[in-house]
Amino acid sequence: MAKIQVKRSNNMSQLFQRIVVVGAGGFVGQRLLDTLKPLAGDVVPIGRAQADLTDDDGAVRLSRLMRDGDAVVFLSAVTPDKSGDLDILAANIKIAETFLAAIRDVALEHVVYLSSDAVYPFQTETITEETATRAENPYAQAHIEREALFRSALGTGLTILRPTLIYGPGDTHSSYGPSRLCKEGLQTGTIHLFGEGEELRDHVFIDDVTGAIKGALVHRPEGPLNVASGDPIHYADLAGVIAQQVDRDVSVIGRDRKQPVTHRRFDISGLRHALPDHVSTQIRDGVTLTLAALRRQTTDPSDSRIVQ
Repeated sequence: MAKIQVKRSNNMSQLFQRIVVVGAGGFVGQRLLDTLKPLAGDVVPIGRAQADLTDDDGAVRLSRLMRDGDAVVFLSAVTPDKSGDLDILAANIKIAETFLAAIRDVALEHVVYLSSDAVYPFQTETITEETATRAENPYAQAHIEREALFRSALGTGLTILRPTLIYGPGDTHSSYGPSRLCKEGLQTGTIHLFGEGEELRDHVFIDDVTGAIKGALVHRPEGPLNVASGDPIHYADLAGVIAQQVDRDVSVIGRDRKQPVTHRRFDISGLRHALPDHVSTQIRDGVTLTLAALRRQTTDPSDSRIVQ
């Protein structure tokens, strides 16, 4: 694939003409738009209604919406909770190839691609950006292959961000993480864990992810960056944090696990070095904000900040 032209600016603090958010209808996209407004004259959301990247005509439709000088945040992906394993690899590769075909003749300012920590294996050692990637499942394989496609097409005009599990207000996923456990604790008084909640995980708050995207557009670091809190927690302890903040008795129930216990820790010194203004939300504070959004849902169902 021929290299796609990416314009390089000498003034890293200047505003962009436009920032185009591809995949703007999802959890991150909806939260991101307001965050980016100070950086550009116009922030343009593009979702499936404007250009479905899984369709054969998706590249043509998207290309008509792009302009020279655009910065792009690419969020579009099919997540594991939305598709079966057999379809997820092909769908995600199709989405990436369609996007890259659409921008082949456009001189972009910069591209930020939101990948996933799924590209890393489960291991006892702390994960850094130097940790070798390895596909544990088709979703991980999709992101590994998509990263390679983006690098080949864009070269140095690209920042790849690899967030761990994202949670917080507006979460549209049902992944096993803080959003789901907060909802269970607040609404039903029962939190369900796999086994005894032995897994150690790092969960990242939604505003930390949108902040990292904004920082990547300002500083334009090259190479992948892991986006995590640096504050891993066992699921059992996470359930305890949630129970302490819920105004009702909460039961924590373990379920038979189908997978062995695994752990994941991240060193985020690379993120802090590349984005010196980045702030990480600790899990207790993130839980407080997530529960507050859920409580608002009971009084204002139209509140867009709620956890779905």
